[in-house]
Amino acid sequence: MAGGRSVGAYRLSGWLGSLVVSTNLLPVMVTIHMGLALFIVAMLLYAAHRARWAGPKPSLTVSWSWKP
Repeated sequence: MAGGRSVGAYRLSGWLGSLVVSTNLLPVMVTIHMGLALFIVAMLLYAAHRARWAGPKPSLTVSWSWKP
């Protein structure tokens, strides 16, 4: 889910990058562009974390038998 969103944000960042260049690097545009880039990195880190730790959690039950 987060990986798909990062692809959309990546495309938005490319478009925003073209606007940054066409506006002769206005500080506000550069700041917005860099903020979006940090957001993309955060989403990818979240997706990697979810992929790494997703799945069944190990159970902590102990089974043993005792025969006198």
